[in-house]
Amino acid sequence: MKKYFYILFIFVIFVNIQGCGKVQFSEKEVRIELGDFASENISNYICVNSRYEKKLEKEALLDLSDIETSTVGTYQAVITYKEQRIVVPVIVEDTTPPVIEPLKISFWEGEEVTAKDLVEAGDFSPVSLQIINNLSGKELDFVKLYPGRNITVRAIDSYHNESRLEFVPDVIMNKEEIGVPINRVYNDESDFPHEEMEFVNDEVYEEIKRLYKDIGWQSEFLEGNPDEFDLYKEKFKEFLLLERNFLNSETGEILSLKDFPPIKVPDGISCTYDMDSYKYYFFDMDGDGGWELCIPETGFLAIFKYDKYNDRIILWKEINSADMHLSGSQRIIWTDGRENHFRKLDETGEMEYEVGFRWRSFESGMVYFVGTPRYAEESKNVEATEDMKNQCYYNRWTKVYYFRVSEEQYEELTGEFMQAYEYAVENIEKVTYTYDEMVN
Repeated sequence: MKKYFYILFIFVIFVNIQGCGKVQFSEKEVRIELGDFASENISNYICVNSRYEKKLEKEALLDLSDIETSTVGTYQAVITYKEQRIVVPVIVEDTTPPVIEPLKISFWEGEEVTAKDLVEAGDFSPVSLQIINNLSGKELDFVKLYPGRNITVRAIDSYHNESRLEFVPDVIMNKEEIGVPINRVYNDESDFPHEEMEFVNDEVYEEIKRLYKDIGWQSEFLEGNPDEFDLYKEKFKEFLLLERNFLNSETGEILSLKDFPPIKVPDGISCTYDMDSYKYYFFDMDGDGGWELCIPETGFLAIFKYDKYNDRIILWKEINSADMHLSGSQRIIWTDGRENHFRKLDETGEMEYEVGFRWRSFESGMVYFVGTPRYAEESKNVEATEDMKNQCYYNRWTKVYYFRVSEEQYEELTGEFMQAYEYAVENIEKVTYTYDEMVN
């Protein structure tokens, strides 16, 4: 790996001739990139009039024996010319980011891998590798691979030089396990042949209806124990006034709300702590009888829980997404009209199950398609029949079966979802508080 050699002038002393022709010269500061070679050209180490460069190159001695370019540090180059001797500082430094290369191997679908399984990094100093979540930017210990999944790996050497590589590993799909015709398997819903998608038959449609009947679309915005309202409100008042920190249970960090990244930039421009600009949802989000503080903003939702047994506030759930709405306790909806997604959370904030459905508009008309519910507990996921596998369009990443339906079927399947959304819009104000209401 070719690096570089450069020189920083400290000062220049002009050459003059004194007495019997003594040549005056001064040292430069020399910097060499780790792993490069020290130049054997004397003019790279001293300042001298150009008229005398050839004379010095021919008659002066350059001693580089002290320099070790494979180790960062400060060394000395010694130049001797007749009775004169000058010591030049030589700094060996590392400013070059690591070079990341994907390993030329294939993986099986669903295989869990670390960064070291995926790439290798070339550098002259020790390198640490991490997989980075493409949405949150957080470090991941491992990822589960699917065909077409985009992975970002970060490499940082011991001198804090950083580089990133975004790539798609070679993942082999286990077609036998999926049992779906290969021409109906895709990396993402956006890859579906929308206008050519075939409609499901009546038998499969009835099976989808049965699956959707098991979805608990709607929930009330539950109130916590009314006898403890003042207690919880007082704790969150202290939190908003920066008198109390919170625990990010995912990272183990103890943070002030002022240091919470989404809060630091509420207007997207200035890094100010201006909580008066926010609205707050205050109700029993997790269904345990307490009161949670929800802070919604464009593109993110943060839900904080007060743990009264340990007297601490915990970040219960953080979601980074636009077009997001709370639709009641433990329920979240994403919708922009065209893209629709519902998720039921458990009491810890983790997904219990979710389901999505979409429509697309083309010159030839509208295309409606719906997905099967996806459960966190694998045993609850749909066991697709042969008819379902032959009529579906499969997302190999999420392992969800999608089916094209008519407009009437789409409206029938998603009617309760829309009712839940309308309920959320109409009732969220009942649990909405201003900053003044929360701190006074």
